[in-house]
Amino acid sequence: MFGPSRPQGLTFSALDGVADRTMFNDVVKVQMETIDSMIIEANSQGMSIIKYCLPINFMIRNTTQSDGQIMVYERLLKLYRTPESQGGKGFPNTWIDFTLETKPPMFCVKWEKGLDPTDKKNKLSYIRSSPKQT
Repeated sequence: MFGPSRPQGLTFSALDGVADRTMFNDVVKVQMETIDSMIIEANSQGMSIIKYCLPINFMIRNTTQSDGQIMVYERLLKLYRTPESQGGKGFPNTWIDFTLETKPPMFCVKWEKGLDPTDKKNKLSYIRSSPKQT
């Protein structure tokens, strides 16, 4: 009667709690735009780190509050940590600080100022190799 064939109609697995993808993508986009703006502003002021209080309730349909947090926080971390060559933003020193018990989690991004170490090495090598005038 209920053998290996697929059941017809609605099944529990069809209600797997998958969030509303459009709403989820919109939430991530808004958070990303805010973080990007903070990075631009901090960098223009000579700073090399930002700390952003992440919201704790994203109101994504078909998800619990904690599932929404996990999904958004993970997506943001992957987006910022992933190298630019792989479609990310290229900020490897990105983390979420959960140590403050009474405050929302802080999304932290730190970047190096100045030349990339490889670029710096190449430039110094070029400068040192220039002919000496006598």
